[in-house]
Amino acid sequence: MKTFCFDPTRTTQLGIATIGALLCLGAVLRVANLSNVSSRSPDEQVYTIQTKVLLQRGQAGLRSLIAEFQQDPVARRYPPPTRVGYLWPLAAAMRLTGGRDERVGAYLSCAASIGSLFILALVGVRFFPSST
Repeated sequence: MKTFCFDPTRTTQLGIATIGALLCLGAVLRVANLSNVSSRSPDEQVYTIQTKVLLQRGQAGLRSLIAEFQQDPVARRYPPPTRVGYLWPLAAAMRLTGGRDERVGAYLSCAASIGSLFILALVGVRFFPSST
């Protein structure tokens, strides 16, 4: 009669391989679906406009966007220009790539999504049993 023997080394290797495969699958699916959008959302268009102002006029442009947002009730239907945690990285991406359209934001979001998957994979690996 054969008894089941738990081998933590094998479990850890299998777990890491599984996480690696899921990470690759997630990245491939994210990139594969990057260009299947026929048009960008109004929010993405607004972020692009706000970022162009930020690129052209810097902090002064950001302040003018905020003032306009506060005064114009129609502007309040869209994302506020105070989301600098997205606008500044988008401005950096636009500056690096030379692109000035919504696709730059889509690529940035894709990279952030894959980065999030990678961080999640690291957390998963951290909580698998150690091989010692």
